[in-house]
Order: sequence, then structure tokens, then C-alpha cells
Amino acid sequence: MSAFRSSRSYVAALAAVVVAAPVPAYAQSPSRSASVLQSADSTILNAAIAIARTASGVEQIWPRYRPKQGALALLRPPETILLVTSGRPPAGYAAVRERSLPRELRGRVYLRRGPLPNVDEHTFGTAVALGTDTIWAVAPMGSDSSDFFRKLEFYYHEHFHLAHQRGGKFVETPEARRRARFGQPLVDPAHLTPKFATMAELERRMLSAALEIADVDSLRTHLRRYLAVRRERAGTLLDVVEVERRMERDEGTAMYVGCKAAALATAAPLERAVACILKELERDLEKAPKGPEADARLMRWRLYGTGGAIALLLDRLRPGWKPLVEQGMHLDQLLAQAVDFDPTKAVVAHPG
Repeated sequence: MSAFRSSRSYVAALAAVVVAAPVPAYAQSPSRSASVLQSADSTILNAAIAIARTASGVEQIWPRYRPKQGALALLRPPETILLVTSGRPPAGYAAVRERSLPRELRGRVYLRRGPLPNVDEHTFGTAVALGTDTIWAVAPMGSDSSDFFRKLEFYYHEHFHLAHQRGGKFVETPEARRRARFGQPLVDPAHLTPKFATMAELERRMLSAALEIADVDSLRTHLRRYLAVRRERAGTLLDVVEVERRMERDEGTAMYVGCKAAALATAAPLERAVACILKELERDLEKAPKGPEADARLMRWRLYGTGGAIALLLDRLRPGWKPLVEQGMHLDQLLAQAVDFDPTKAVVAHPG
């Protein structure tokens, strides 16, 4: 069984491998002994409590997105999995009988300790067999060890990827996985001119401003200008359009779900989710990872924030958009419909 690595740059390349791989039996017989929580388990336990308490609410963020069988699992690499389930645990899991557990989790928490195949301190997810089903143990990680919101956002982001891939939605193409694996560019390098980069940065700033506009008519006018700039920059570059739409669909929606679900799980207001997406939208791309693809800064990392921002805007302007994305429509197409964008009337003032 393959495992998932901590950098999101490798999610698309590795996730399909794990989805297709057999799930190992971690032990030959269930453990009947009780397990004691350690201080190092506090992050995954607190995350499990927050996720379990808000499981039904997360389905309101994305239709039919909720833990299978009411179960969830969290990984503390390299060798601990915390499982919450009302059913029979897999082999090798011991019950946690701490009185300090909240009432809704008592009798439902199990730990598995010991070496896990292909799991090290950099792994952020692995498969767990639960009866005839498979669920995903995801590590709540974050660059700031004190930022619990960030850890939950990471958990939901990656778990959302896995849930969709298992359901046959938002599946990375073999060609895209190959390009990530070998560090090849996603699009023709000749397309990524200085003017392209300048206009792409302008678009990010326009989306950032859009999230601050309260008046709906003003917002629609502003977004028509944004779409005109976007079309001028990439409208005839078919490879660019395809990659941008796929990345915004895959990573943008995962960013959207991750930020909104983390806000829900921490009882934070919607503004916290908006700030989470704005932070990604306004990140310094010069400090973003250079890989896995050769053009990742412009054609991967930029699109997490643009996709997340468009998803938030569609909540306001196009209710019911999520099933349409699952059926194959693109975020920018839905936004164009929502604001009545007419490309034949679009006029763009070219940046410097």
C-alpha cells in the first residue's frame, strides 16, 4: 500500500496510487486490551472530537460529503492511528476507555500503535479497512504547530480529495500524474510570458477585492471585468484553460471545503473561512514550492486561491453550483453565467 506525503504538491500524483492499492491487514486478530492516550495524542484526539461533533454540518458545505458509516480516522505519523467508529474495529486496534472522553465518543474510540507499512514522519494519510469499506486516516498537519484551525483545514482539504477520488469524481488524469512525477511543465512554456504573469497577478488582486464588495450589482460589474482580463490572458491558450479549470475544480474546491469546514469545527464565523481563502489567494508565489511540475508556481499553486475565491463568490451569486461542478461544469463558466458575462463586449485595458 502506498501512503500520502505531506506536501500538497504530491497529492494528485500519489492519491490515485493509494486508491487503487489493496488495504493491508495490520494484525491477525483484534486486540482486546485497552489503550491509554498519551500527551502526544492530544492533537488527533482534539481534531477527532471537533470533526465528530460537526460531521452532519459538513454535509451542508458540500452535498453528500460526510464520514462513511459515521466513522473517521486520524493519523499521527509514523505509527499511531486514532479511529472513531460505532462498529467493530479492524484487527490491531485497542479501545480507549478514558473517562475524559466526551460522552458522544465514549465506547467509540480505538488506537492502533506500531509500525505502519510505508508510513514515516512525512506521511499525511493512509487507508484503513473498516468491514467491507475503506476510510482514510489523515494527519491534521500545519506549518504552525499552534494553529489548530490550520490543522483541521489541512485534514478536510485532503480528506475531501480522497472522498471524491473514491467516488470517481475529480480524478487526476494519467498525463497530469506523469507530469508531476517527472517535474515536467503542465503547459507550453512559451505561453507563460511576463505579460501572462502580470495579468494573472492582476486577476488574483481582482478576486481578492471581489470578496470585499458588499453590493451585488457592483460585484457583478467587477467580476465581469475580472473575466474579461482572464479571457484576454488565456482565452485562446487551450492547454492553459484546461489546466486552470482542472486545478481550480480539484484544488480550489478542496480549499473551499477545508476552510469552511475548519471554521465550522472550531465554531468560528464565516469570516474566518473567507480569511483562510484570502490568505491562500494573496500568498507570495515567489515563495511557493517550485514543484512538482516545472511551472507549478503559476499553473498549480496560484489556482488553489483563485478556485477557492470563485467558489465563495458562487455561494453568493449562483446557489446550487456544487452539483453542477460534479457534473462537469467549470468554476469560471458558472461565474460567467452568474454575472451575465458577454465576451463579445469585453474590453480590457492591458496592464503595463
